[in-house]
Amino acid sequence: MTDLSTGLTACEARARLEEGGWNAVVDVAQHPLRRAVDKLWAPVPWMLEVAILLQLGLGDYVAAGVVALLLLFNAALGFFQEGRAQATLDALRQRRGSMSCRPRASGCLPWRQGLQTLLSW
Repeated sequence: MTDLSTGLTACEARARLEEGGWNAVVDVAQHPLRRAVDKLWAPVPWMLEVAILLQLGLGDYVAAGVVALLLLFNAALGFFQEGRAQATLDALRQRRGSMSCRPRASGCLPWRQGLQTLLSW
């Protein structure tokens, strides 16, 4: 447990940085078209796409249409859920930018200033 009045020592801060890395959310935003295509580019959608082709080849157009409808519905649902998740991450990033955070580290002064510069939001 860290003492909130003194903060981390230089050694503790360095060890935490090496162990856990930077406290950052990686930006993984993709183009919407890429996200939509990714919903259809995986083993389960491939299996359904093959089933659609087989049904069309056998002349069972109703079954092929039902499977295609379910495939597209599932892809659209995943697309919109991912969009909402991305919007939530964007909102958190904006909120994080408006928060003031002053990390504290005890020890030698140059390390403390460097730590505050590196970890400041």
